[in-house]
Amino acid sequence: MRGREKGETRKEKFHLNIAAEQGNAEAQLNLAHMYATGNYVEQSDTHAIELYEMAAKGGLASAMFWLGQFYGNGTHGLIQSDQRAFEYYALAAEQGDAEAQVRLGGFYL
Repeated sequence: MRGREKGETRKEKFHLNIAAEQGNAEAQLNLAHMYATGNYVEQSDTHAIELYEMAAKGGLASAMFWLGQFYGNGTHGLIQSDQRAFEYYALAAEQGDAEAQVRLGGFYL
């Protein structure tokens, strides 16, 4: 990555951090993805899950969906729990998240 791109990424992360701290659920989700994957930051399941949970509490259906995925698969430091996965998929599905609706439907098969 060229120097200019690294600087831009740091600037974006700085602004995302500020927005996340101010309760912006989209910023929290974007940072969560960064920490979950280790893109542009040191990978941290703990930080990722904290941010996904904050975004979910902020009402962001996609954050609820991802938490359902992580609980369903037992990834990112979470203990596998079909019950917790179901709960998060249900919350996301209630908000119209189509993928969560599909995953939720799988529990009834």
